[in-house]
Amino acid sequence: MLLLSIMKNINNYDLNLLNVFRLMMQIRSVSKVAQKLGITQSAMSHVLNKLRAQFDDPLFHKTSHGMEPTIRAQELYETIIDPLENLTRALQITHVFDPLASHRTFVLGTSDYLEKLILPKLVRYLSNTAPNIKLKCTNYDDTKLSKELQNVDFVFGRYSNPAENLYQQTLWHDKFITLANVNHPRIRNKTISINEFINEQHILISPTGVGTSLVDKQLAKLGYKRNVMLTTHLFNTPIEIIETSDMITTMPERLAQYSSDTSKINFITPPVNLEPFEISMLWGPFKHNDPAHKWMRKTILSIAKQGQTS
Repeated sequence: MLLLSIMKNINNYDLNLLNVFRLMMQIRSVSKVAQKLGITQSAMSHVLNKLRAQFDDPLFHKTSHGMEPTIRAQELYETIIDPLENLTRALQITHVFDPLASHRTFVLGTSDYLEKLILPKLVRYLSNTAPNIKLKCTNYDDTKLSKELQNVDFVFGRYSNPAENLYQQTLWHDKFITLANVNHPRIRNKTISINEFINEQHILISPTGVGTSLVDKQLAKLGYKRNVMLTTHLFNTPIEIIETSDMITTMPERLAQYSSDTSKINFITPPVNLEPFEISMLWGPFKHNDPAHKWMRKTILSIAKQGQTS
């Protein structure tokens, strides 16, 4: 009941004085508490007077054995000591992240494009510096990023205008490239005309599952439509198909260079204008100041900046 009474009128209390009260209960000497606090005995007497006024009780009486607490003081001490010590411990916690000791699980919203370019090197790095940290890769809804990033630590992709409450870090820049088998019967050079392009059999890569892409939008502006024979939400499978067939695909160059057998693949500039793009890492405000989260995003950025991830 005493603590409840204090909480109801908390604006009327100087909570800093409670620590002085705690020391007085433990040491029972005005001069020794003043010395411990680094204040004069006169200042200490002033603090005691404020405490007595706050609680409308003498709190301590001077005796031959030192300052003895009143019944009111004893009741007060029993009520506040545990919460006060818990608060003291909380304020003394050092916000330092130790990757070697951490068992944290980080949730990453990724596609196979990002997993291929980031995960192998990230896993190798963690095995040495943070062997107990776990990773979980998951799908996420691009249209609900603010909500998704309450539970997902990071998402990765192309984001030109993310919500204002989200944080964004560019990882690298990429561009689109068209891939064809080196033994393709009709594509023998490093260039391709738009008519040749639309008449080939295409693999369309659509991470969202929608049957159009930036390539199709640019072709449509010019009045063309390509011949799509296969639509897939994955980036890596088309590379394997191109290496063993006459189909072609247009995809991010960075992944194509990393994943393909370059002795089997021709890298061709697409015959339509496809602007370069940047890949970013996004995270929400809830974990922005978390030391572990800071450490992980710094680690991912470092890996991403190492050129072709291997």
